[in-house]
Amino acid sequence: MDTARFPFSALPSEGPFTFVMVARLIGDKGVREYVAAAAQVARRHPDVRFLLIGPQGVSNSSAILPEEMERWREEGVVEYLGEQDDVRPFIAESHVLVLPSYREGMPRTVLEAASMGRPAIVTDVPGCRQAVVNGETGWLCEVKSAESLAACMEDCLALPRDTLAAAGQTARRRIEAEFDERLVVRAALDCLTAGKPT
Repeated sequence: MDTARFPFSALPSEGPFTFVMVARLIGDKGVREYVAAAAQVARRHPDVRFLLIGPQGVSNSSAILPEEMERWREEGVVEYLGEQDDVRPFIAESHVLVLPSYREGMPRTVLEAASMGRPAIVTDVPGCRQAVVNGETGWLCEVKSAESLAACMEDCLALPRDTLAAAGQTARRRIEAEFDERLVVRAALDCLTAGKPT
């Protein structure tokens, strides 16, 4: 994880509370659950923003169809921003990253957001659950459950901003301690040089 490229950024002090999801637009990433949860939360909190970033037209059996995306645009709850070469400005203007994926390796977007001081809501599945410390750097929701995701979002909205900011700061410290690419490179070099005669 390149912590210099994804520097810590304080939570926005002004403007609406903002969630962001960064993923390929396929069902297996939990995009439909994100949109459904956003609609539930927006009914009670109409001033909250829900950003969605990622490429359309992905070759995948669970790809989001154009007509489905068009319907979401018409409903106007989620702001679809397309594919972005640089997600950092959008993470910086957000408070919490959301990734309700069905399965992951180690989700890069969660690590990038954590590096910038953003906690994340992720599903309780392998990969995702290793990317956060539940209740400290993020929160776990049930997989394939818009209701569980919406409840986690509501919990985030109810938190004092200081508590949310502290979660983001803890997320950044964890990235520095466990995922900084300099640590990974050093560990790899140590493995290569171990056992070599001096």
